[in-house]
Amino acid sequence: MAQKWCPGHQQHHPKEAFGRNSNTPDGLSTYCRVWSNKLVADWKKAHPEQARQQRKRYVQRVKAKNLQKRNGARA
Repeated sequence: MAQKWCPGHQQHHPKEAFGRNSNTPDGLSTYCRVWSNKLVADWKKAHPEQARQQRKRYVQRVKAKNLQKRNGARA
């Protein structure tokens, strides 16, 4: 089983533990999924207002996209 180094955990993990990232040479994220989730959770806790605004913008984009799809299907 192929392994990759996670700088967050300071240890090797199976490559399956990493998300995809086409911008890296090996096509995998720098950090494993567990560490990436921890980083996001820590950022959201440290920046609650920015996280709330970011989530609000995301929901608006998704609603607009779904509405556009729905209206396009009726045409």
